[in-house]
Amino acid sequence: LMPLLTCWTLQALIHANWKFTMVYVIFTAISIIYKASKFNHGFGVEIAVLVILLIYEPVRLSIGTSANKRDSAAFLTLFSALCGPSLAMGVYFISMQYISIRLDTAINIIFITFVGGEVLLTFIQLLRLVQVLPQELKI
Repeated sequence: LMPLLTCWTLQALIHANWKFTMVYVIFTAISIIYKASKFNHGFGVEIAVLVILLIYEPVRLSIGTSANKRDSAAFLTLFSALCGPSLAMGVYFISMQYISIRLDTAINIIFITFVGGEVLLTFIQLLRLVQVLPQELKI
């Protein structure tokens, strides 16, 4: 019998990120509405990025959940690659949008921390699956 190598820590982080994504979208929408009411600037790009995130994140997190439960190196690699655009969206909302407020910075630092943690745990899980790290390593 092959031992089950599912990373429970990664699974818990993905689950928490599902919940956080709902909070993230709400706070980012509030931030965009606040900035639109205070500043005379179009926020079309910010709204477009938020809509993309609303579609992209559930797909990414679903792939991550499935990949982890299947102990599939190929799907975990895909999940890790899909974290790149999510990190880019977080960086955009912190530093590249026209007007950034403290709420944007705080919520996006948390978002980047979640996604960065997923990348790190996925990398460790991949090393375990290809037997570079011992299977007994508990993470």
